Amino acid sequence: MAAEYEIVRVSNESLRDLIPLYRDAFNKIYSLEYVLKKFDTLKFGAEYIGYIAYHEKKAVACYVVFPCLMECNGQEILAAQSGDTMTHQSHRRKGLFVLLAKKTFELARQERIKFLFGFPNDSSYQGFTKNLSWTHEDNMRLYKIKINTLPLAKLALKSSMFEPLYRFYLKGVLRSYKLTQGAFPFSTAPQGSIQIKYNADYTKYKKYGGSFIFKVAGYTIWAKINGVLMIGDIEQKEGNDVLKMVKELKRLAFITGCTQITFSFTKGTYWDKSLSFLTPEEGFKVAYYDLGSALPLSKLSLSLSALDTF
Repeated sequence: MAAEYEIVRVSNESLRDLIPLYRDAFNKIYSLEYVLKKFDTLKFGAEYIGYIAYHEKKAVACYVVFPCLMECNGQEILAAQSGDTMTHQSHRRKGLFVLLAKKTFELARQERIKFLFGFPNDSSYQGFTKNLSWTHEDNMRLYKIKINTLPLAKLALKSSMFEPLYRFYLKGVLRSYKLTQGAFPFSTAPQGSIQIKYNADYTKYKKYGGSFIFKVAGYTIWAKINGVLMIGDIEQKEGNDVLKMVKELKRLAFITGCTQITFSFTKGTYWDKSLSFLTPEEGFKVAYYDLGSALPLSKLSLSLSALDTF
């Protein structure tokens, strides 16, 4: 197999090669601007942690992790999220996923990244846990609220002609909300847990996915509209009216044509408990791979804002 493929570390120059691979593997069309912003992680301590496999000068597989800063009991930690694991349909079942992943793990160690975490889906779960020895102990909790409205947000995802009109409409709607800049105030996690460091650099970085921060009913909320209204995180505010906040989010979902609101938090966190009046479901699988951190990685505290697709 090694003779068939050229293995190259991801670089600024090679990101353009990934665009057709995204389309084949995920049926997603991403602009070069989006990809450049997503891979721009040097501000957190490392960048371009991953490898591309080329076949006949075309990118046919990729495994990368995205560095970010985490914190635990006041200690700052360089970690990375596994993301954009993809293989061209014509080159699957040839061991490229494991080959590229192992090379990436070694590169991460060299770059002083302490651990990796991710949200493997059903198709990649076995590869991570069986072939790469990742640990999966629990899932996030998922909460959904259905909204009876015109499915404008879903239509925008499916129609390239309608999407610019919807974005223009959405921009107008959001003008009536108090949009905010700067760092997002992380919802308080249990003592001793490990969470992403929400500083101004991180919230600015995450704008590559189209997220926005606004205030409603006294809460600062981090959200994204991608077919549905995804609530990335909510500021913890003791004594505020949670039901009023949910009512206002329903209104926003209705007027923006989102047929569903989704929340997802690690079990046992403040918002997991505060949303208990909704019916919970099992959410994303949370898995991790320790690179020698000696940290209690089972205590990762995450929300939807942590996903690289948010």
